[in-house]
Amino acid sequence: MDSSLTNGIGTDSFCASLEIQSTFGGGLHSTIKSGNGGAVTFTIDDTNGSGHALLASTSGTGRADEIVIQNTSNPNSALYVSTNGTGKALHVSGKTQLDGNVTIGDAFTNYQLNVNGTVKSREVVVTTTNFSGYGFDDDYDLMGLSDLEQVIRQEGHLPGIPSADEVALSGIRIGDMQTRLPEKIEELTPYTIEREKELDPLRSQFPDIQNAVGAKFVPFCMTTSAVWALLGGLAVVILTFKVRRFIMTAKSHQ
Repeated sequence: MDSSLTNGIGTDSFCASLEIQSTFGGGLHSTIKSGNGGAVTFTIDDTNGSGHALLASTSGTGRADEIVIQNTSNPNSALYVSTNGTGKALHVSGKTQLDGNVTIGDAFTNYQLNVNGTVKSREVVVTTTNFSGYGFDDDYDLMGLSDLEQVIRQEGHLPGIPSADEVALSGIRIGDMQTRLPEKIEELTPYTIEREKELDPLRSQFPDIQNAVGAKFVPFCMTTSAVWALLGGLAVVILTFKVRRFIMTAKSHQ
């Protein structure tokens, strides 16, 4: 300790209130014990509300990695962890409970989890108490196809489904959308079944219609074949006549 009330342990050159240097094991080892299960408390007493505790490793003249615990008027930075390397700035081994909102890569929002980027997951489980299934109920009010066509022409999307502009502005609520999509499938299924019922009588009549139409076209096909045969024979006769005439003309000029 010198006259300026600075203290040094393991060094004669110090400028802080307490500076400790050690070469033991390549690092500094410090142990603080409190008997009988008591707590060890470090208090930052700063009446202006801007004091902070800093744990940092130095690289050259600057700090490389650091943990900052501060008491400031900014509630967004009570604990700050940073690193200038490519490794993990914060690694937690074990369970972690967060009671507030979490934001990654974006400004704070009112969402409990806000991520500005891509989230990769093996599986996402969304719980909901309003899942579809009522589309097959006998008393379900199914919109007619003509009314459905009119809504699509006017709004450009299925009823109950957000438009592209709404999705671009507000995003998609996965739980809500996973309820709406099966609802639309359930609505489309009766339409398909109804169309199949309307087509069944036509399918049963198709062989009779095909036979009737085919019988009428058989003479026409035979007549067409005869015409082509006649035209082919006529073409051969004309070609033969022209060849003979050409030969006779050539002989008369000799």
